[in-house]
Amino acid sequence: MPCPSSNKNTPTHITQINLHHSEAATTQLRKRVEVQHNFITLIQEPWIRAGKVQGLSNTKGKLYYYTQHEQPRACIFTSKNIRAHLLTDYCSRDNCAIKVTDEQGREFVITSTYMPEAEDPPPAELTRLTHYCESEGLEILIGADTNAHHQLWGMDRSNDRGITDSPLCRACMGDEETASHVILHCPAVQEYRVKHLGSPRTLPEITDNIKGLLGFFGELGWLE
Repeated sequence: MPCPSSNKNTPTHITQINLHHSEAATTQLRKRVEVQHNFITLIQEPWIRAGKVQGLSNTKGKLYYYTQHEQPRACIFTSKNIRAHLLTDYCSRDNCAIKVTDEQGREFVITSTYMPEAEDPPPAELTRLTHYCESEGLEILIGADTNAHHQLWGMDRSNDRGITDSPLCRACMGDEETASHVILHCPAVQEYRVKHLGSPRTLPEITDNIKGLLGFFGELGWLE
């Protein structure tokens, strides 16, 4: 990704965050970005009052969002030295897209997207935006809250968006998800492994421990 800042020696900090409409979270975000020279923050569920995004517009940055809805759920906040403009044709309550130009005149697109759980993803504006970028040969960076839930990520429950057909282990995404990997080696489930199975070195060691296996996979949420 080319650096969009006007200072070649200063990196641009790109962050994605869901603020959950919180004034306190907005204040913490503002304090964080105020010490950064170059930043682009992709925000979902910003703090809203009277149909406007609050807490960010009076700082050193520039705020982009769709103003034709009373409750926008996506916006982008950048430092003032980032050269960008809003792509209004691809913006909506749940999608905010900007085109950024770097110091060498190269253009690329950045979008903040919110995908409500009650609606089929992705938003129509995001689909049209990706087609536009493909046709124009533009790189695109998407920062999104997809509302994908899985108990391995600390959620109370899992949903369809948290399920993947990737062969990689859904816990660590580092190796193929096999019984041997999950039960013996996966670092992401070490705490649950020790709790229910101890420290097995081979699969035959735990084949008779049905209660432990059920507890292990049950706590991972993989028995549903």
